[in-house]
Amino acid sequence: MDLRQNSSGYAITVNCYQSDGVTPFDFTGYTVSMRAWVPGVPSTVVFGGTCTVSGVSNNKANYVVQTLDLAIILTLSIEVLATKSGVTLKFQSFDGKIKEAA
Repeated sequence: MDLRQNSSGYAITVNCYQSDGVTPFDFTGYTVSMRAWVPGVPSTVVFGGTCTVSGVSNNKANYVVQTLDLAIILTLSIEVLATKSGVTLKFQSFDGKIKEAA
């Protein structure tokens, strides 16, 4: 996923599925968040926060990019997390690249 440096106000939307990769995951009752970090250094979180959910199956996680989230050009690992009753589920991470603004 390509992201533009210093852009904000739009949603990064991720469709989340059960472990079979086909069945939509239903986020009903979960607190959903997204976080992005430097690959290989998960303790270095670049941005993250709460997501809204949407979709017919309630399986789309939407994180609205904030003003300072994309300040530095770099490659990121991004993942969605869902927490319910103290248990956190992590969905497969994916790569994102913050590229120079046009």
